[in-house]
Amino acid sequence: MNNFLKKGYLPYLISGILILLSFFNPFYNSAISFEEKASKEISESIILLEEIETLTIPLAETIPFLKSWAHTYENDFDKLLSYLNFADLLMLLQLGILKLSEWWVFKLVLVVSFLGLFINYTKSICKNLLIIGLLITPGLGIYTQLLSSLSNQMEIDLGADLKSSLLTTKDSINAKKELHKTSLEALKAHQKSKNKGRLNLFDKVEDDAISLGDSIVDDIDQAGEDLLDVLRFAGHHGLELAVSLMSNILIIFGILPVLFWYLMSLALQRLFQFDKPLQEIDKKLESIQSITKS
Repeated sequence: MNNFLKKGYLPYLISGILILLSFFNPFYNSAISFEEKASKEISESIILLEEIETLTIPLAETIPFLKSWAHTYENDFDKLLSYLNFADLLMLLQLGILKLSEWWVFKLVLVVSFLGLFINYTKSICKNLLIIGLLITPGLGIYTQLLSSLSNQMEIDLGADLKSSLLTTKDSINAKKELHKTSLEALKAHQKSKNKGRLNLFDKVEDDAISLGDSIVDDIDQAGEDLLDVLRFAGHHGLELAVSLMSNILIIFGILPVLFWYLMSLALQRLFQFDKPLQEIDKKLESIQSITKS
């Protein structure tokens, strides 16, 4: 075993195993599934947020109270959308790198770099290329697989909570929109029945006066207050969830991958230089023996 280590075969053996793993890549499918799921949660949250904004625009036009206080939730929604777009970009970037790691060119570079280790002229360059290549494949797949297991065990939120909150908000707005629509239709039916089914210019003026009655104004204001409460809560709560989500994504898909690649690169560099410390020890022993003999 010592002869095996001294001759420097261990780095080549481990490199060969990692290259074989990159070809079969048993971690790839589960890693892709994990990242696609997280990316899908964020993308669907963006769509839900845009749908909520689309729903509130026509409502704000028919409810003056909601329109006058729209700025109290629009700023939160804009910040929330910015956070989600950044998180989505970060997720798509890592997902793209993971899919790119399956490209046959990377595997060809690994094989050529491995063969180049046996040529003194290209050994240094090929060593660096091999380390970089192994960090991408199967390194990224291994890391993502470990991350998937860790996230499941620790129940780390990667967008599911925010998506659920926005979906609940959308359903609540739709429900209140239907109530508002029903009250407006009832008012219109009452006006038509009063005017025997006709709404001419004179009736329209009268109807406008009716619509400004205290009970109608109170109903519209109450609808506006209810919707405003829903949107304010959705904005504040959504921002809290988005900040938590951003923290998780930056740590899991930003800081930890860099740390993992750094440690793995150190391990690979130490592996390829495994024989140097042994050679230095042999030289020291030989020098000591020569001194003692003299």
